[in-house]
Amino acid sequence: MDSLMPTRRPVLCLITALCILASACSTPAGDPVAADGPEYGDSLDEFFDASETTSAASSPVPEGFSEITWDSLIPPGSSGAEISALFDERIAAVEPGSPEADEVFAELQAAYGNQPADPALAGQDIVLAGFIAPLTYSGDLITEFLLVPYFGACIHVPAPPPNQTVMVTVAEGEGVPIDDSWGAIWVAGTMTLDAADTDLATAAYSISSAQSGVHDSY
Repeated sequence: MDSLMPTRRPVLCLITALCILASACSTPAGDPVAADGPEYGDSLDEFFDASETTSAASSPVPEGFSEITWDSLIPPGSSGAEISALFDERIAAVEPGSPEADEVFAELQAAYGNQPADPALAGQDIVLAGFIAPLTYSGDLITEFLLVPYFGACIHVPAPPPNQTVMVTVAEGEGVPIDDSWGAIWVAGTMTLDAADTDLATAAYSISSAQSGVHDSY
């Protein structure tokens, strides 16, 4: 799955530094998982660069699905960096900590949190690699989760914007083993623009009756 290159996180870093989205998650960011290993907030390439070994062998991707990247979920002109750039002059013109700065940052947060989904993806049979933020379990299987582009999102680091979050419900009788949920997985299914609000984050996309498997490289 060499084409599944991850998106970078410039605006996440900006928002985290400003503490705008700190309330989105319950655990402080930045703690390493293990010495010299992956860190919470790592994208797919960073995660595998830091991982000497993986927890399981990669599962074969089913045929008939088009591999996409996280950047594919962002409509032209609507990336976090492009939205942030719209506020650069106003941020430079206000004094840090002032009421004017608070107002600008609040508008930036609102714009960042409302990035649109791409209608071109509706009804597409896709496969996308990422990380799991679990929602629902059946025994030792995760049956419902958010697929997110970086490690620990929504749990250890702030949630991505809605158009970088996919609500996934697995096919009946299936699920992701808890042991596999620590690393990266791929998800295959039909993408819809059904938004979903959860306790962890809001997803602009959904996939139902999804297939999934371990993704151990990029």
